[in-house]
Amino acid sequence: MKIDVDKFIKYCEECADMLRNMSERVLDKIGDGESESSALGACAYFMQRENMFRYEIPGIIKDFVENEKTI
Repeated sequence: MKIDVDKFIKYCEECADMLRNMSERVLDKIGDGESESSALGACAYFMQRENMFRYEIPGIIKDFVENEKTI
């Protein structure tokens, strides 16, 4: 099975965008059915996941592809 790296990176970006949206939405709900501590915890979780999909996973994939070219 082969993976289209560009499509995979685009998928990661879409996931990161969705997670950023979720963190913003949960903060907007503070005081409207969402407690401050719960919202901040959820926001921190979503931000960590966003970082993973926006930077960590694409970085690993790009490094792997580059190393495959040099081996």
